[in-house]
Amino acid sequence: MRRLYTHDARSGRYVDFTDVREVTRPQTYQVCRQQFDQILLERAREVGVDVREGCDVIACEFAPDAGILDVACRVDAATRRVRVRALVDATGRGGLIARKFNLRTEEPLLANIAIFSHYKGVPRLKGPRPDDIRLIARSDAGWFWLIPISKELMSVGVVLPKQLYRKLANGSAEETLNRAISDTPIVAEFMREARREWPVRVEKDFSYSASTYAGHRWILAGDAGSFLDPVFSTGVSIAMESGIEAAAELHRALLKNNFSLQTSRRFRVVSRGDSNRSAGFVVGFYTPQFRDVFFSPEPPDLIFRSVVTILAGKWEPEFMDPLFEPHVLRPGGRSRNVST
Repeated sequence: MRRLYTHDARSGRYVDFTDVREVTRPQTYQVCRQQFDQILLERAREVGVDVREGCDVIACEFAPDAGILDVACRVDAATRRVRVRALVDATGRGGLIARKFNLRTEEPLLANIAIFSHYKGVPRLKGPRPDDIRLIARSDAGWFWLIPISKELMSVGVVLPKQLYRKLANGSAEETLNRAISDTPIVAEFMREARREWPVRVEKDFSYSASTYAGHRWILAGDAGSFLDPVFSTGVSIAMESGIEAAAELHRALLKNNFSLQTSRRFRVVSRGDSNRSAGFVVGFYTPQFRDVFFSPEPPDLIFRSVVTILAGKWEPEFMDPLFEPHVLRPGGRSRNVST
């Protein structure tokens, strides 16, 4: 769940997934990504996967009958060659395949920069839902997140369009984050007793997609294919969904002994559609019109429910509405349907 605020706390509301009829299990979880990834890794090992840690894939080629990987060990720098029937690229923003085949396209309408760290001493919310995510709109087009990571730690960050970042960025990353906190009254109040526990990090150019998500003996999963601005925290959801779809597609390939995955129209359509649906809402968030609706105490019911449906993970709503048609955004706010 989320609690929305304006910069001065004069307006805001809860986003409650239980209000969405299309979602049968309206429950979300906040996870420490490092621990969550370790749980998934250990589970894979338990069911028989040959897990090799401390290694990097430094190059890959694709022959008619195999994928060929050059793998380097970080301990002794030794390299070895590995042949595989198919490669699932889960290299995240590193994008091994996307960069090799020049598939990646940045989203020009989401040229944003995030500055963030982890803090102790940030008060939780009062009431029965103390660990809800807080999302705070600045008076400009930027916004803050406050996300509980553990009982002690809170992730606090600000996302700014590049032109706004340049106005604030005068000094170190820590000074820039402190300046952004101090000029947003409600965040400054939340952070009054906070103590920073991690170095301040800066991330930029993090919104992108791929021109295709599968090819001969390879398939992209998670952030290796696409990633969006973190405003609605869809990263893990989209990554998990694409991982499930990739596994199903590889199962079909194994049954047919045919790994020409570029013929997988379903996987490409689903991957592109999930990203594009979310992108429409993310780009809209940076417009005054969207904020006027979304942060209103009493927004139009159908519009608000439609947005919350997507945020709750219902990527393929059952009711027909142009709002949910897969699209690619273009400068000027116009869109077109995707065809493959």
